[in-house]
Amino acid sequence: MTEIKASGSSRAVRTAVFGASGILLCIAVIAALGWFASPRGENVSLGLVESYPPGDQPYDVTNNDMHLFVINTGASILVLDASSTRPICFADVFWNPARERFEDPCHGAHYRLDGQWFEGPPARDLDRYPVRIEGDDLKVDLTRLIRGEESWSSR
Repeated sequence: MTEIKASGSSRAVRTAVFGASGILLCIAVIAALGWFASPRGENVSLGLVESYPPGDQPYDVTNNDMHLFVINTGASILVLDASSTRPICFADVFWNPARERFEDPCHGAHYRLDGQWFEGPPARDLDRYPVRIEGDDLKVDLTRLIRGEESWSSR
């Protein structure tokens, strides 16, 4: 039986490929660790409460690539998730100031300022996050999504 030995150049190519793969793996692990270590956790600051005075329109906020709406009703502060309530939709709901409502571009659902559904599919309120005020700082817990309440009758 004849034995075939790898030449020096093919051995160098394999070493380079394995080395490059190892470097890419290390970069991916470091990026994943950075993502998990980013402040997505409990009580992320959205700034000073005075930045969100009471009004009849939501404040559009992006935090760590999360699209949120902050609503100050005067009686309470809400933080709504801008994601559609349907998992197959990748477009965010948006505030329509002319009609004074949130609208879901995928399914045509409409929501009041406080995130309550009032027409169109799906019949469920927008999801929200728990809010806490520490001193003058508005904090939101992005680890605890509160699913919107379902309603099969109009409100």
